Amino acid sequence: MCKSCHRQFIGDHALFYKGCHSSIIRRILLMPVRGIGIRDVSIIEGISIRKVLSVLVKSTYVIKPQQTHYESLEVDEF
Repeated sequence: MCKSCHRQFIGDHALFYKGCHSSIIRRILLMPVRGIGIRDVSIIEGISIRKVLSVLVKSTYVIKPQQTHYESLEVDEF
């Protein structure tokens, strides 16, 4: 219980649903960058697809390329 506002808070260890944990959002945002699909994220983390989609829609996560241009490109015949 907060001593200034008298509200009760529950720590992450007492939460039943994994989608409410505070560290889950960061993990959800990193998985699609590594090529893991939305359904796979929900199965791996044990959360709903709706939670994964809501986190991805609300995020402002931007992938910035390390190199913006290439000096030369090679194209193989195969």
